[in-house]
Amino acid sequence: MLFRSTFRVAGSPRDEAEAEELFRAGVASAALIIPEHFSRDLDRHERVSVQFLVDGGDGNAAGQVLTKGDTIAIGANMRMAGFGGAPRVAARTFTRFNPSGKSALFLVPGLACYVLALGSVLLTALTVAREWERGSMEQLFATPVGRLEIVVGKLLPYLAMGIIQFLTVLAAGTWAFGLPLRGSVPLLATCALLFLVAMLGQGLLISVTTRNQMVATQVAMMATILPTMMLS
Repeated sequence: MLFRSTFRVAGSPRDEAEAEELFRAGVASAALIIPEHFSRDLDRHERVSVQFLVDGGDGNAAGQVLTKGDTIAIGANMRMAGFGGAPRVAARTFTRFNPSGKSALFLVPGLACYVLALGSVLLTALTVAREWERGSMEQLFATPVGRLEIVVGKLLPYLAMGIIQFLTVLAAGTWAFGLPLRGSVPLLATCALLFLVAMLGQGLLISVTTRNQMVATQVAMMATILPTMMLS
């Protein structure tokens, strides 16, 4: 009862491979592997072992799951063996994807998103608002250059700066914190580019709407810091 009141059953995998697939899909955060003849061995008053697999991709969540799992195992042993008896169930814990529990493995990728969002939105929010305050926006519109070319010219430097920031964070995370780069590197670069373009568009929208650098800075801070901190 304590297990079901603490955890929600997300599936019934048949082996460790299927449990790992649930981890990769984000469906489950832990898996309990009960060996064959578990009930029979308990009835014979023999010591039995179960495996408790935990998704260590998020160190904070993994720590909470491990703590709750240990509490449930201690409570089960106390009910079966009493306060003075020897434990009859031994829970062997294995942490997948981050066995050592290094916080850098999930903090550095989140930091990359945070740097991209915060820097891109703040810098872009000031670029057009500055032109409106100085009164030079009308002069730009009067030039033979089209509005699309003006916007692209404003965004390209910040796009290049965001790419450099992203590569710097990844390089520092790999070199200083041992962050492994696994999977498709082109897919990672494509997703980062799309995310960067979206953040630049958000900053440009704030800049065009506010037309004031101080207001644009405040709106950009409110629109990026809290959501990005929570999501990354």
